[in-house]
Amino acid sequence: MGIIYEEGKLIKRNYQKAYKLYKQSAENSYDKGQYNLARMYQNGTGCVKNFDKAMEIYKLSAEQGYDLAINAIKKLHKIYEMDLKIISILTDEK
Repeated sequence: MGIIYEEGKLIKRNYQKAYKLYKQSAENSYDKGQYNLARMYQNGTGCVKNFDKAMEIYKLSAEQGYDLAINAIKKLHKIYEMDLKIISILTDEK
């Protein structure tokens, strides 16, 4: 149901309602609900952006074998590694 509110195709878009529905779904250990909730935390859609919370919830979904969550974790790790390299370069220049 959350996707209906998030995309706003059939009804008026409402990110807060989508967040609430994804959260309920995630609390019931539904892998797709966990993934969508994590994505909302990652992007700050319908909630405050929180990468740590996103990663925590992506892991719950990934542990159930949900491929999109596994791929999201891989992407976040790559971003994190790139950020560390940039920080290292910037601090070495000083």
